[in-house]
Amino acid sequence: AEAACMSSSHSSHVFKSMLGETPYTFILRRRAEFARDLLIGTRTPLSQVAYEAGFSSHAHMSVVIRRVFGTTPGAMRN
Repeated sequence: AEAACMSSSHSSHVFKSMLGETPYTFILRRRAEFARDLLIGTRTPLSQVAYEAGFSSHAHMSVVIRRVFGTTPGAMRN
């Protein structure tokens, strides 16, 4: 926002109008997608996947993944 000489609220509004989601929602979805790829492609422990994907905790990752994909990280892995 600062680099584009916009307020943060205006920048957020422009972002949402262009991509259809808020910057925060976009970041959470991208983290969930990265975590999904780790879950499917590796046997890394769930807590480590959460850390590597940038979530504050395994519980937070589980909530976001369930919201984005409709399933739990453990079920996704199996």
